[in-house]
Amino acid sequence: MIQLPQRLAPVCSIITPFYTLAVSITFIYALHQATLLLAYIFKPSKTKKLFTIFNNDNKTNNNDNSEYLPFVTVQLPMYNERYVAGRIIDACANFDYPSSRYEIHVLDDSTDDTGQIVDSKIKEYKQNNITIRRLSRKNRNGFKAGALQNAVSYANGHYLAIFDADFVPKKDFLKRTMPYFVSPQIAVVQTRWEHLNANYNILTRAQAMALNVHFTIEQAGRYYSNVFLQFNGTAGIHERVWRKEAIINAGGWKDDTITEDLDLSYRAQLAGYKVIFLEDVDTPAELPISINDFKSQQYRWSKGAAQTARKLVGQVLCAKQLSLFVRYHAVIHLFSSFLFLICLSQTLLLVAVESLCTEPTILILTNIVNATLLFITSYIGNSEAKRLTAQENGCQQQDQLNKNKNKSFLLDLFKFLFHFLLFLSLIQAICLHNTIAVIDGLIRKKGEFNRTPKYSVETTKCESIKLINNKRLHYQRKSIDWLALADIILSIVFILKTLHCIFYVGIWIKLGTIILYSSLAVGYSVVSVATILEVF
Repeated sequence: MIQLPQRLAPVCSIITPFYTLAVSITFIYALHQATLLLAYIFKPSKTKKLFTIFNNDNKTNNNDNSEYLPFVTVQLPMYNERYVAGRIIDACANFDYPSSRYEIHVLDDSTDDTGQIVDSKIKEYKQNNITIRRLSRKNRNGFKAGALQNAVSYANGHYLAIFDADFVPKKDFLKRTMPYFVSPQIAVVQTRWEHLNANYNILTRAQAMALNVHFTIEQAGRYYSNVFLQFNGTAGIHERVWRKEAIINAGGWKDDTITEDLDLSYRAQLAGYKVIFLEDVDTPAELPISINDFKSQQYRWSKGAAQTARKLVGQVLCAKQLSLFVRYHAVIHLFSSFLFLICLSQTLLLVAVESLCTEPTILILTNIVNATLLFITSYIGNSEAKRLTAQENGCQQQDQLNKNKNKSFLLDLFKFLFHFLLFLSLIQAICLHNTIAVIDGLIRKKGEFNRTPKYSVETTKCESIKLINNKRLHYQRKSIDWLALADIILSIVFILKTLHCIFYVGIWIKLGTIILYSSLAVGYSVVSVATILEVF
């Protein structure tokens, strides 16, 4: 063992406690995720329907006898969505729900030719007796929250179904969600997020993996634990139906955060409203296909979550009507975006500890436990997502299910492990980016709502690269920010650390550290190179 110089002892006595704290926080979060996993595994049957729409004995198949069905206003907020505006309008105009019992409001603040596309679709569907209109504002005050708040007064429905432009709800969405408003205290019914282009590239596969865990283990786990559900970031304001009265009573849409969905959802639940989560009903959406679009989305989600945590954590802690258990869960996931800050700190401190000090064995074991719990949670979450999707699609995927049964378990596990390591590399590589977003959210109350570009890309690379690139030119960034340069520096640091451990310390002595460093090197290298290539 290499003897450290005595002069480094004071440095180690300062660094090691901070590193221990970071590891301990990630361990607590890993245990928290494990409790959600257990809640999901041992889930009770909670969801009850008030009625069934369109069953064989129901006369409401005839639109003339459907007056008792709830009237729904479908809201489609969008800004410069030329490639997907028509797609989302087509999907909503073809709902398997009486056309006399719902209306479509396109909340269009666009400054490009999206408005012309919307107007063309409105003209088309009005001829088919679909009630549809476009609501435009002279400015973007409040961004999406401002558009949604402005649209509330125009809504004739007591229920508001809200979809972002990158979603493609299925025809039976309304008839499968509306029956669950069994009580005036139910504010919202939310469905599980499915992916249109999960297999498009490595980036979309990593995103799908993370979102599958979120919507199976995390969302469902919270729902079955009877605690507040997490609507920040990956849950968005999409694929859900809101009770209009709940929005108004909770104070309406506010623009003091850029995750207005998380903010309103929390205020509604603090006001006593409940949420229904339907894991067996999915709503497909398009995932970002480029690293810059993904980073932009992540920045908005992380910053907005930090803004909401700063705004509402005091109200949550002082809400005496909530049990300590509910408040604990609420605080944990309000501050979930801070995990990026903790992980970045842990990584940088590990470099210092590993270089200057001796990493305590207990911390090495704790990191192994953290990684193991994350792997188990991810594997079960993605396996459940595949099962639910196959179940949702019924006979369409029966053949695929039969093929999967014949596959080797070890082969499937190895394949998942490969994608899991890629996922970890990507998530670690955006920690710096998201940490800046969290700090920004703590410092600034507001900020510009930077939309995530969508290109109407579905399934795999069925469209030519040239066509996709032509679409991306419409939204392409023209410069590289300092964070991209920081990513390059970190990639070099982790490449050098990996080589140092291999050639100067020994592979078997530092195997775990080498795996971590190489993962970080790959992640930061891929992110930084992709960022530069997309700009130029």
